[in-house]
Amino acid sequence: MSNEAPPLQKPEGKTIIGLTGNIATGKSVVRRMLQHLGAFGIDADGLTHLAMAKGAPAYRPIVQTFGRYVLNEEGQINRQRLGGIVFNDPEALKMLEAIIHPIVRQAIAALIERSPQDVIVIEAIKLMEGSLSSFCDQVWVADAPKDIRVARLIDKRQMAPKEAKRRVEVQNPQAEKTKLADVVINNGLSYEHTWEQVRTAWIDLFGSTTGTAQEDAADDEMIIRRATPSDARQIAAFLNDLDPELNLTRSDVIGLFGQRAYFIALSGEDVKAIAGWQIENLIVRISELQFAANTNAAEIVAPLLTQLEEDAKTLQAEAAILAVDNDLYAALENHFKALSYNALQPSEIRISAWREAAKEFAEDSQACLLKKLREKRILRPV
Repeated sequence: MSNEAPPLQKPEGKTIIGLTGNIATGKSVVRRMLQHLGAFGIDADGLTHLAMAKGAPAYRPIVQTFGRYVLNEEGQINRQRLGGIVFNDPEALKMLEAIIHPIVRQAIAALIERSPQDVIVIEAIKLMEGSLSSFCDQVWVADAPKDIRVARLIDKRQMAPKEAKRRVEVQNPQAEKTKLADVVINNGLSYEHTWEQVRTAWIDLFGSTTGTAQEDAADDEMIIRRATPSDARQIAAFLNDLDPELNLTRSDVIGLFGQRAYFIALSGEDVKAIAGWQIENLIVRISELQFAANTNAAEIVAPLLTQLEEDAKTLQAEAAILAVDNDLYAALENHFKALSYNALQPSEIRISAWREAAKEFAEDSQACLLKKLREKRILRPV
């Protein structure tokens, strides 16, 4: 079996940005920032993980090829065990890629075809090593010094220092990627510094940006819209009012925009409600659902979540997982049910990718609510 998937066909009227960079250079941060500017982001590595989930298209061929040794106690593919095989045997890696690559290519093609956005960002750590780069109109590379990348792996992925250093050093030299890039984003300083580079590069490419300030509501009306980093000061003020000990600055909130997006409800210049959310592996995770004091949350929650869902659907989200404090759930339970959010324990969620996302996301002190957003999944079971 060849590990070369059929070539992707370039869609008319769309600009394809390929985004790459070595481990811990902050590729996902740059992808999310491009999404704030109106792009549709595809995480190719995330699609690989989805494709290997129990029941997904790559699951059975991988188990048949590498044996039940690669499974954990729940019957899921243990990626560490599988990695221990393929990264120590080039032939085994070719066999895995022969299974995975065609499936991921097919998923990417389907996502691009149904995406309404004119700009598509494909994040892939091996963008340049394969043929994906030839499909892209531009190649962007996220870059950061080695010591910062090692520190990120220790801090965010809880790696031992020796292992973190090894993971950074075994990859192809980062300079080989930056040398071939159309745009290099230096992601070793603050999130605000990264945001300004991303925004400038977007304007250079397209001549304008959607990531600018938007009109606020009149004093006697409430509007709900997706926030941009231009709203960072107002969001900081809102969160500080709820918890003065946070003492967040505008720069702190721009840092949060590197991790998630926000929907806000505005009355004049004042934020009355906020929903923080992010999409990973076609699952939207909604957190930070908070309301200002003396605000009628029951009147805002439905339009706030409905508009967020509509935006998430344009980004191809297949399910929404909402984690809320138990007190807020108790107060708004009927409203959540009316919106088809069902309270479940993560272990009760049938689809494995959704179940694992819920386990990672929802805390024990929170209610975990699930809503299906699409009937037909890109990597549906076979």
